[in-house]
Amino acid sequence: MNRLLDEACLDEAIMTLSGSSNLTSGWSDLTLCEGLLEVRCRPLEGRAVCAAMKIDDVLWVVIDLDKPNAVGLAQEMLEEWRTSHLQRTVTETAPRMG
Repeated sequence: MNRLLDEACLDEAIMTLSGSSNLTSGWSDLTLCEGLLEVRCRPLEGRAVCAAMKIDDVLWVVIDLDKPNAVGLAQEMLEEWRTSHLQRTVTETAPRMG
């Protein structure tokens, strides 16, 4: 079965971040959605708090838990990513009328 990152996966990630007891500062990893979403807790340079990138159908999220409000900002980033990426994906795959 070839699953794609969908809204349910992003909901799972956001909920997991809400109960972030699974995450620890420094170097920790968490795999979600049958490997479609990888959360990495790592120190990030400068002012960076979190980052996300999709590579080969896997969304990689990196969070620096030593920075203020890192989990909240990561949740916001995933919400924005959901809105922009999933809407674009639905638009690109929707049949054209006319």
